[in-house]
Order: sequence, then C-alpha cells, then structure tokens
Amino acid sequence: VNNKFGLRCKNCKTNIHHHCQSYVEMQRCFGKIPPGFRRAYSSPLYSDPKDQLANRSDPVFETLRTGVIMANKERKKGQDDKKNVSVGSGS
Repeated sequence: VNNKFGLRCKNCKTNIHHHCQSYVEMQRCFGKIPPGFRRAYSSPLYSDPKDQLANRSDPVFETLRTGVIMANKERKKGQDDKKNVSVGSGS
C-alpha cells in the first residue's frame, strides 16, 4: 500500500505531514535548493517573522492555503459537533 498523507512544496520539495502544516504555514520557502545544500541541517524555522510576511506574494498559494485552513476548521468543528450530540443524547 502506497498511501501519501503529507504535503510537498513544489519549489523546494520539502515534505511535511498534514498534521504539521499549521507549524510551517508561516515559514518562508527559499525556492529550489542547490544539490550541495540538501543535507544541510539549518532550518527556516529560525528565520525572522518580518521577512516571512514579505515573501507572501503569490495569490494562488494564499487562496489555496486559506481554503485548506478553512476546511480543517470545518472538519474539526464537525467532529466536535458529533461528540456533543453523542454526549447529549445519552442524558
């Protein structure tokens, strides 16, 4: 079975788990990484947050990111509603 449960950046080919998406949403993508730097252990997680906001200029990416965030909120809200209904019906 070859199931993929993650996301991959089209620019830098970085893979992340879909549950970890919220941790890296505001991180700056540095684009295609040269082959010599692929095993570098420096992380964009330590970059300046002011620089991260300046890099967000792709309207397609912003639209897709917003849609994913909204879908995740709705999915979580639906799960919470199901829990409340099952607890409330047993009383």
